Formats: sequence, structure tokens, C-alpha cells
Amino acid sequence: MGFTFKDANTMISSGHPNINSKLENPLGIVISKDEGELWEPISLHGDIDFHVFEVNASDTNIVYGIDVYEDL
Repeated sequence: MGFTFKDANTMISSGHPNINSKLENPLGIVISKDEGELWEPISLHGDIDFHVFEVNASDTNIVYGIDVYEDL
């Protein structure tokens, strides 16, 4: 769902894993430091799915995300 670059080599994402993945659903915040080959959970793994996701340009340690909650 949400995807952005932290820097030229680091990608951060959120959403739902592939059915064959061992990552929990939803992903929370996951990070890849090898061009998307491997993803590592860093926060809220299994708890939330961000639909909009952005890294603060002034401080890349700050991430903004919006989760869309649907009341069923």
C-alpha cells in the first residue's frame, strides 16, 4: 500500500505481504536496505497497514503514515 525511499539505498513500505511471505499481515513498517530483496519489520508489525506513507525530508528518522480504518 504505502511505499517510499528513506535514501538512495533504503526503502520503507507498509501494506500486506505476499501469500508466500513469512511476514505478518499487516506489515506495519518494513525496511529494505538491499533494493527490496529482503524486508525487515521495524515497527507495528502485525498491527497496522499504512495506505499513505512518507519519510520526513529534513529528518529521515521521522516517518508519516495514514491508515484507513473501515468500520464494518
